Amino acid sequence: MLRPRRSRCARTRRAWPRPASARRRRRRRRRRRRRRRLPTPLRRLDPALPADLTLVCHTALEKEPQHRFASALELAEELERFLEERVEDVRSDKGALVVTAAARALAASRVRRGLRSKAREGLSAFVARCHGFASPIRPWDALLELARLEIELGYHDEGEALLRRMMPVESHRG
Repeated sequence: MLRPRRSRCARTRRAWPRPASARRRRRRRRRRRRRRRLPTPLRRLDPALPADLTLVCHTALEKEPQHRFASALELAEELERFLEERVEDVRSDKGALVVTAAARALAASRVRRGLRSKAREGLSAFVARCHGFASPIRPWDALLELARLEIELGYHDEGEALLRRMMPVESHRG
């Protein structure tokens, strides 16, 4: 008596279908795809972001260690370069906020590393160059951070002057 023949796959000549192994293969394929998947480009999320900043962020978020920044210091230097190039040509409020946030983050990183005076110098240079903004926005957060640093370092007069600069001017009419 002949047994009924099972259908076989033409390519592999194996019995068809093999549900357990097919599921395993599908899972493996999904895992491989997930590993290869890149993060969503920041410019797609917010087209107003500067291309240089997105490049720095994507380099910092790179999956492969050899493609990332070698150290936090290298990342800080790259952010400094970005700030030096971008401070003079900020065209919008959003751009000014991005540059201000980057300056504050850089100063905070320097403070954490014990470089308070360098953080103060960097923030004061940033605030001094803010007059070139096309936007009327003032970097209040950076000014406040700088005033706090000035006072912590013992430069009370400079800190007080910065705080006065932030206060609205009241006219005393008699």
